[in-house]
Amino acid sequence: MAKQILLDPVIVFAGSTVTTSCASVTITVEADDVETTAFGGSGWRTRVGGLKGGTVDFEFHQDFAIGSIDSLIFPLLGGTAAVKVRPGGTAAIGSANPEFQFDVLVNSYNPVDGAVGDLSTTSVSFPITGVVTRAVTP
Repeated sequence: MAKQILLDPVIVFAGSTVTTSCASVTITVEADDVETTAFGGSGWRTRVGGLKGGTVDFEFHQDFAIGSIDSLIFPLLGGTAAVKVRPGGTAAIGSANPEFQFDVLVNSYNPVDGAVGDLSTTSVSFPITGVVTRAVTP
């Protein structure tokens, strides 16, 4: 199995490629833990996976110019945005470079976050709404 260094992923947010403004991205997916324990299990709990969900976290280099991060996220507050992340960059979508596709609810935003002399950044965490697709064909 080949190891991969995350150098230049493709990151698309609300139809705009934001790769060069993004310092980190984390996609977390999970399934609820639903207990099914019944008599006859010798004192052991049993479980099944329930509803699925997730979040995506971005660390953006903030920019307030038209067409930049702030002008992209701020108007979406309370709405949804489509997200695509391809870890292997512009290489073709495939089993070695899947593209994760999903929608998020833009439910919070910190347009200004920093101290004197810091690079202006904004860290955002959005809940995923709906299905996460792992595309391996274009």
